[in-house]
Amino acid sequence: YAHPVDMIPLVDMETKKVVKIEVQHGDVEKMAWNQVANDYDSRLQTVVTPDPPKPINITQPDGPSFSVDGNCISWQKWKFRLGFNYREGIVLHDLRFTDGDAMRPVLQRLSLVEMAVPYADGNPPYTRKCAFDVGDYGLG
Repeated sequence: YAHPVDMIPLVDMETKKVVKIEVQHGDVEKMAWNQVANDYDSRLQTVVTPDPPKPINITQPDGPSFSVDGNCISWQKWKFRLGFNYREGIVLHDLRFTDGDAMRPVLQRLSLVEMAVPYADGNPPYTRKCAFDVGDYGLG
């Protein structure tokens, strides 16, 4: 992240071949990169961090407004099952809403498969580089 590369390979994952290499074009000024050593391991950092934040206390004197039974969560008129997996993260299953005496199905399965977070700048090829690329290449 500290030293961006001004290109990105496009790979056909079926053939395992590089199809194209996108590079920055035109009169766009190349991004200046940080040439200072960056030790991301907290044990190696020399900069003193600020004081930790003061504690926050949240209380619910009448108890929580939700209940949890295994992976089943009930909250007000909603009920759903909560799951996780390595590729999608959080997954909601069997989302239902209580309408009078009936439990109405809303969603069978809901997940955010991938969140694209472009970093660097908005110029090509940076817009195709994402912090979460598990969907593209099966890795994080």
